[in-house]
Amino acid sequence: MKFTKDAVNDRLEEIIYGDIKAENQRIHFMKLLIVFVCLLSALSLGSMGIGMLLGIIDNAPEIDTLTFSPQGYATTTYDTEGNLIATLVQEGSNREEVVYEPFLGSFYGELQLPAMAANPDAMHCYIPNGTNDLTYWTEDGEQFEGNVIADASIYDDNAKYLAFIMGDQECQIIENPAVTDGSSCVVIKDSYGCAFVPNLVDNYQTVYVLDFRKTARNIPEFVREHGIQDVIFMNNMTIAGTDTAADALYSIV
Repeated sequence: MKFTKDAVNDRLEEIIYGDIKAENQRIHFMKLLIVFVCLLSALSLGSMGIGMLLGIIDNAPEIDTLTFSPQGYATTTYDTEGNLIATLVQEGSNREEVVYEPFLGSFYGELQLPAMAANPDAMHCYIPNGTNDLTYWTEDGEQFEGNVIADASIYDDNAKYLAFIMGDQECQIIENPAVTDGSSCVVIKDSYGCAFVPNLVDNYQTVYVLDFRKTARNIPEFVREHGIQDVIFMNNMTIAGTDTAADALYSIV
């Protein structure tokens, strides 16, 4: 080797750049190795995930239209803040369903439109578990026994709504022997509330019903007299928004 200045500089450059090149090659190799390891891991995890998914699918139960069919019907009630008050959890809490059809409704009775007659509805009723019995009073003060869900097959197609709590009466009382906690409510309603009342029966010991269009009983006095905890208004807005309904309600409060 020559030890001239130029020769020494050339040799130093050769050594330095050679080391840099070798280092770059090592870095490039490490990058390739990392990429390869990551790719291998991803493929392994992907295969494992696919295997798990296929295993879940293979072991999943058969799904058909019957899988999602309800096995019965239960009742839950909530307060005005959305808090759950009661749920039917006892044995046999699912209520018996009764379907009456064809059902045309009271509007058909008034309008008699052929298009309505050609497209009737079906009326689904759910019989309470605790009791299906009630006592009711007419506007004339006569007392009768009836049913929470009555046999609607005896009514005309446009009158089957009478199946709910014997229709619009001055007062109805439903005593449920299956509930003994002293709970009670009163429903202030027009005909719109008839279908709602059966849903309350299994959640109260006593359910009182007053039709504000037919009764002269003072609601506050009635509540105090019977020790009622809950007062429920269930009204059709097309009726409740009229002056006649407002005057009738005002007269008993």
